[in-house]
Amino acid sequence: MTCKRIILFAVLGLFLAIVFLKTSEADYFERWEKLPTVSDEVISYFSITDNEFEHPPCDYSSPEFSFLSNSPDDVADCAQYIIWYPEGSDRNVYVLDSEGNLWVWSHRSVLNFYLLILAPINGVVFGAIIAILTTKPAQKVEPQLDNANR
Repeated sequence: MTCKRIILFAVLGLFLAIVFLKTSEADYFERWEKLPTVSDEVISYFSITDNEFEHPPCDYSSPEFSFLSNSPDDVADCAQYIIWYPEGSDRNVYVLDSEGNLWVWSHRSVLNFYLLILAPINGVVFGAIIAILTTKPAQKVEPQLDNANR
C-alpha cells in the first residue's frame, strides 16, 4: 500500500506542478491598471491595422479578460501591442472603456528551461516525500484473549 501511495502522491505532485506552470506562464492573476494619462503613442495603437503580427486583434477569451482579473466592464475599444524576443515576448493590452478611461494589462512571457524541467521534478519529489511522511507505520496488534480462554 505504501508504494501505491507514494506513486499516487508523486503523480498528484507532478499534476499540480504542471498546473502551476501553465497558470503562471499565462498570467491569469495579473491585474489591470488604470492609467492616469493617455499618451499619443498608446492612442496610435488603436488605429493600427496593417501589422497583424505586432498588433493582433483582442481576444476576449484570453487570460486578461478572465474572471480572475479585474478587467474593465464597458470595453469601447481594445488594442494589443506585442514585442517578440527569441526567448519570449512582452504583451500589453490597452482598453478604452465607455467613460474614456485607459486601462493596461501587461505580461512578460520568458521561456525558462530550468523551470520547465525542475517544476515537474520538484512536484514528483515533494509528492513522494509527503506520501512517505504521512504514511503511518504498521502497529503490532496484540491478540485479545477471551475470558473463557483464560
